[in-house]
Amino acid sequence: MSTSVTNYDLHGLVTLQVIDNTAYGVSPLADPFPTFQVEALPDIPDITLALGHFEPKPEDCYLVDHSYHVRQSYLYCKDSWRNFRWQVEIEGFEQGPTTIRLNMRGGGLRSVLLPGFYSGMLLTRQVLARKLHERGCVLAHAAGAVRDGRAVVLFGRGGAYKTSVLMSLLRTGDDWRALGDDGVILKGTQALSFPIYPGLFAYRMAHNENETLRVFDRMRHMLNPSAVENAAGLYADHAETAALVEMRAGGVEAVKIEKVPLAENLKAMQNGMSLEAHNSVNIGFNDIYPRYVEAYSYIFPQNSMQTTQEVGVELASIPAYRVTLPSKPGREDLQKAAAFLKNIMGA
Repeated sequence: MSTSVTNYDLHGLVTLQVIDNTAYGVSPLADPFPTFQVEALPDIPDITLALGHFEPKPEDCYLVDHSYHVRQSYLYCKDSWRNFRWQVEIEGFEQGPTTIRLNMRGGGLRSVLLPGFYSGMLLTRQVLARKLHERGCVLAHAAGAVRDGRAVVLFGRGGAYKTSVLMSLLRTGDDWRALGDDGVILKGTQALSFPIYPGLFAYRMAHNENETLRVFDRMRHMLNPSAVENAAGLYADHAETAALVEMRAGGVEAVKIEKVPLAENLKAMQNGMSLEAHNSVNIGFNDIYPRYVEAYSYIFPQNSMQTTQEVGVELASIPAYRVTLPSKPGREDLQKAAAFLKNIMGA
């Protein structure tokens, strides 16, 4: 069994290295961040994800709930969900470079379709958010669109049709580009790209009216080696944040557009990020990282991971809006929302 090493650099802010000792390797099915891949990293990675067998080092640890082995900046445990079983060890849990060792077993067919790399990267995303926070950035659950160096950021909970509205906006032409449809990095007044599965977004743009995608089409597309290449022209790297829009769905029969105080939108984004920390990983792995943080915090209650993340303090002068869509918006609803975004951006 060979070892593969994949390196990532997120805008020069955070670096990641994946060392894969499993039989699956990194494939389009698993890799959410192909646009950040680089040949080599100049220094020790900020985050290392090591997949496959490892020998844990739980010596001199406190034991929490008969499961979590905790000492300063370290956690180890065995965990499970349905047919999946895994061991995870996190060094640098609170300080310095972070190493995540993950050995996953079981799951039947799921272990092939959703290998340890996939679940490891889901866990890593939450560590990425913390590292970005340490560097004065916010990883927002948001979509973003750019034109002429200015960005409109659409944030909201899952099911608010952020991706569908973004798709409608990009289809209007006028040189619109995406920053991402599930994540945008905010650094001061700058909005930086955070494309997740960019090839999948490109497939939706080419074949779907909205973000809905059948599981079969998703799997067929993600196994396509040219998927990432198809997304190359869809994305911008960064832009100056020009408007912040909260997206909601339900409670109305027609599109409702409101101008709101910026502080109200920033508070909504803050609340959404708190919920996101407990629900940003799917396929049943909800709350894994927050559970590990809670176990660690029982022994070390005054840790840096308990710090509340401030959102958007540099965005005091930008306009803020709320767009509420019907619970099942049609094409005209999405186009109306997109037309509004074009209008406020002067396009």
